[in-house]
Amino acid sequence: GDKKRVSFQTSVDPTVEEEAMKTFLVFESGDSGDLSFNEFQQAVQNMGMDTDAKQVQNLFRQVDSDGNGKVDFEEFLKLVRHKEKKAASDKSSDPDLEIFKMFDKDGSGSLSSNEWLSVMSLMGLKTTPDEASQIFATVDKNRDGKITLQEFISYIGK
Repeated sequence: GDKKRVSFQTSVDPTVEEEAMKTFLVFESGDSGDLSFNEFQQAVQNMGMDTDAKQVQNLFRQVDSDGNGKVDFEEFLKLVRHKEKKAASDKSSDPDLEIFKMFDKDGSGSLSSNEWLSVMSLMGLKTTPDEASQIFATVDKNRDGKITLQEFISYIGK
């Protein structure tokens, strides 16, 4: 018989996989390779999916296709893909905006220096607090102590 191959659909923007992987790794504790319900709930909220506890439970059941009470990366990726498709159909979806929203934890529309630190670490940039604040100052063009979406985009869009 022919082996079932895991194929990533290339039609989907590869950043979807990256974003899923990053989110997954952030919330997956102890290299278990899967998310418990609690971790899943945090990941879902982190991705900006507004879901109350009941919806998250339903979602978890759907995603946990083998019913083992844990969601592995493959299962999680399906969910992210579905979310991206949905977002894409909302037209206004801009990947930079999505990333920005992911870090703008308080929904203020700008990134504080703390939120900026989590951007740095998720981008895998090992910076000292000093370096991070220097970069922050560079990105914060108008020096108002916050990074707006425009400032963010012009920085990562380079």
